Amino acid sequence: MKRFPFLLTLLSPLLLCAQDQECKDFNTRLTQLERDVRCRKCYNPPNPVNGREGYHLTLVGDYLYWKGQEDGLAYTYKTNNPSGASLDTDIDVKEPDFEWESGFRLGLGYNIPHDRWDLYISWIDFEAEADDHVEVDSDDGLFPYWAYPSGPAGDLFFPKANAHWHTDLDVIDVELGKSYYVGKRTSLRPHLGLRGFWIDQHYHIQYQGATVPILLTTLNDSIKMHNNYWGVGPRVGLNMEWWLGNAFQVYGQAAISLVYGEFEIHQKEEFPDSDDSELHFKDDLHIARPVTDLGIGLGWNSTYGCDSLHLLVRVGWEQHIFFDQNQFIRFVSSDTSSSLLSNRGDLSLEGLTASIRLDF
Repeated sequence: MKRFPFLLTLLSPLLLCAQDQECKDFNTRLTQLERDVRCRKCYNPPNPVNGREGYHLTLVGDYLYWKGQEDGLAYTYKTNNPSGASLDTDIDVKEPDFEWESGFRLGLGYNIPHDRWDLYISWIDFEAEADDHVEVDSDDGLFPYWAYPSGPAGDLFFPKANAHWHTDLDVIDVELGKSYYVGKRTSLRPHLGLRGFWIDQHYHIQYQGATVPILLTTLNDSIKMHNNYWGVGPRVGLNMEWWLGNAFQVYGQAAISLVYGEFEIHQKEEFPDSDDSELHFKDDLHIARPVTDLGIGLGWNSTYGCDSLHLLVRVGWEQHIFFDQNQFIRFVSSDTSSSLLSNRGDLSLEGLTASIRLDF
């Protein structure tokens, strides 16, 4: 027992040396940390979803219940005075009835480990429809709104008319973004990237049963129009999340893009069961078009598998406006000057979106 004090006396310099080395290492690490903090000056902590261990992948599936609408698609007007004999005239404009349709959006993302940036790509596939039909009695008439003024149907009124509009939309977005906190309950994700989209529009109008006074026959007029656009351009946006506790959130998102592309416009007016000639019209032009995206909604999230899997469920409302997409040509006069009218309105998509997201 008497030997232990002697051994402690011999080992004490070694113990003090080890403690001094630990202190030096600690001071070195502390100095380096202080230097890093001074260099960064201000640092917003990243969203923990992007820092999750694993494959750093994100999968998103959205169900879209949207309505597509477009300005400038009025196809006829009803009048109680087709002969023009009375000064008392009532006019009722008829437009196609836009319908609610289902679509989908798929997304794939990769969370870059360095500095917590993320790369995300998404694809929207959606088809919009609109239909309408009107029939009047013998005292009223329907004006052929889209007929060529100098053609066989230009000055006639019809008892029947119908219209069908169909639009097929595909949108691809590529984003580079970063999600970080700006407070205890608020996170932001600014992003920039590219947008490309294809919009194929088809508009078919039929005017039926007009009486031709000179020939004592009836005339039918069929007008088929195609308005296709493709383009690509830059896109910037901002996503926001307000957390209501650990599970629920309110989110908002906004983006704008400027897409440069090409319109391809084809129109044909024909007269079934008649010897009258057909009218063909086509036009191609390259031009830029802006697009805006807005969304707001509620979300719920949870983690599983020892925090290795993140699940996010959202329900919200979105609106997307594709400006100046209605390039259907309507002839307003047979004169050589100011004889046609185009650029008649915007295409808008709006409705409910249900989303499921997995991060792993």
